[in-house]
Amino acid sequence: MFAFMISAFCSGSGKTVVTSGVNRALVRRGLDIAPYKCGPDYIDAIWQSRAGRRPAYNLDSVLMAENELAALFDRTSAGCDGAVAEGVMGFFDGLNPISFKGSSYNIAKILNIPVVLVIDAGNLAASAAAIVAGIKTLAPDVKFAGVIVNKIKSSGQEAALRKALSAHVPDISVLGTLPVEAALAAPSRHLGLSISSTDEHEEFFEAAADLVEKYVDLNGIVSMTGCTSRHSGYRAGIRSNGWIEGRARNDGKDKMNKHITAAVACDDAFNFYYQSTFDLLEQLGYEIKKFSPLADEAFDNADLLLLGGGYPEIYADKLSTAINTKRSIFRHFSEDRPIFAECGGFVYLTNSLKTDSGLYPMTRIFDAECEMTAKRQRLGYVHHTYTGMPGHLFHYSRVKSTREQYRGEAQRLSAEESYPDGFLKGSAYGGYTHFMPTEKSKFFINFIKGSVR
Repeated sequence: MFAFMISAFCSGSGKTVVTSGVNRALVRRGLDIAPYKCGPDYIDAIWQSRAGRRPAYNLDSVLMAENELAALFDRTSAGCDGAVAEGVMGFFDGLNPISFKGSSYNIAKILNIPVVLVIDAGNLAASAAAIVAGIKTLAPDVKFAGVIVNKIKSSGQEAALRKALSAHVPDISVLGTLPVEAALAAPSRHLGLSISSTDEHEEFFEAAADLVEKYVDLNGIVSMTGCTSRHSGYRAGIRSNGWIEGRARNDGKDKMNKHITAAVACDDAFNFYYQSTFDLLEQLGYEIKKFSPLADEAFDNADLLLLGGGYPEIYADKLSTAINTKRSIFRHFSEDRPIFAECGGFVYLTNSLKTDSGLYPMTRIFDAECEMTAKRQRLGYVHHTYTGMPGHLFHYSRVKSTREQYRGEAQRLSAEESYPDGFLKGSAYGGYTHFMPTEKSKFFINFIKGSVR
């Protein structure tokens, strides 16, 4: 199996477009590719899922322990022809500027996979060599498969770049040069990349794959990043106490609990979920059943309701009139069945949401009102004092007023700041913090089993 990460000197260099093109080009060759996204970003993960035509997993060294991260990668790439991970921000950008924790570098080091650097040429020529050499110097324990130079403006610029890189970092190959006139821009909307499923976006993936096939040495990347096993130590650990034996141990329980279901709100309004969360639920014996609040779908007799983040503000009018969905949620709550809601899902559980277009009634589980704001309210990794779990915040709405009591605080990991967050009312928990639960997440597992009230 081959495996590599596509990272960049800085955000905006084109790594999402290049990774999308690489994933789709490899799939077009008939290969089974495991796609990944570094960091907590949901949208890029959805993007790479569609490019690679297989669920993408998030790799995050802040939200997961190192052994959990490596075990996840091993488990989800097993049996595939290759694994391709899109980096996060710039190569060293993450939680800590000294240790680089949470960065693409940190994840590549943990997983022991080679890195392909994307450099936006911009107005650069020979100075590109200084960027690559500097990155290499700060990451002596990571293998670089090569460099892809994006947005080349002329043949003269390309020649100067190649000469400088060859002279000053001769052990790092130029794997491709993409001319600026061929550059693609990923379709975007609202807070990030568009996630709606349209033919236009499928055309984008095909165009990105054509671009990669034409300008990038894909065969060279694959040949340089092949490896039969990368985490023998971690893999042994999994056999002894993790997913492999865990599934075997759970086989009887899963059959016994075959009617345990998790209803998951999943449509254009609610779509921020980690695939690893679904895997965890299945390991615990849940059958996942998705429904659409936007289509006013009802659900019955679910043992758990998940309301993920997304864009309820865009569809507030439809959500406010989704009577069947609202009744199902309230019935689920009145029967004391667990509801776990994050960010947009949490907003849907309040009394109302105010947007630029009006005031819309929500499900009225939590006695609170929310409103959209022009500026982003929160961004970054946090420790949640009530759940005891690491998480992250990214939202443009806020609780305007509430009669509920906050259960905890979201404490910033990169600054001495904290924010009240998290309501618990009967069987319902909701807050702005996004979580990536694992087998060790005691609060999450106890809550969905009904042990937290």
